[in-house]
Amino acid sequence: FRSVWTKIYKRSFLQENRLFFPEHLFYEENEFMPITMVHATKLGKVSKPLYFYFAGSTLSTTKKRNSRHHMDRLQTSINMREHFIERKVYDIFRDEIDFRFIQLYYRTTISMCLNKFDKPQIDYLFELRDYMRQNFKDYRSNPYYKKSISLKADLVTVLNDVNPYLAVVYHAIMIKPQKILLRFYRKYLKKSNKKTDAHES
Repeated sequence: FRSVWTKIYKRSFLQENRLFFPEHLFYEENEFMPITMVHATKLGKVSKPLYFYFAGSTLSTTKKRNSRHHMDRLQTSINMREHFIERKVYDIFRDEIDFRFIQLYYRTTISMCLNKFDKPQIDYLFELRDYMRQNFKDYRSNPYYKKSISLKADLVTVLNDVNPYLAVVYHAIMIKPQKILLRFYRKYLKKSNKKTDAHES
């Protein structure tokens, strides 16, 4: 349900429920999609592929490097939660909404601060941690979080909880080198496959 480009909406559905994209913000889907799913009373699925999505495009919002627009996801995540509160839905789906917020606002944004910039965004990492301490101090007690997020998969988040500098150091020593090696390995395989195809032809 995360991608808006895989959906077609009735205009009347959006107008009647006052569902619109936030203006002047990137990562608008983070705010828009969860709210539309709550208001929808009917869903249909078309199995036939009708849309070609070029995943390698550098024009993609999530692919760009060193762009401040990545931080718009903080505001769209907050907007999402506030919309649910305003529409009297939050208390009904509190655990589900909070889990989605934790994923969008905190965990994924930590990854972007470390991976989408040439220099880790330490100021934003501190901002993220401080916000969670003030507003979601016990976020790890969320039942969906406990069920689906293992300590191993979440170690960077744990370190950011303690001190964002620890998250930066761990990422630089343990994660970034693995990604670089994997990238070179993929390039090597691609070249090897081309040579094999040329040999066979």
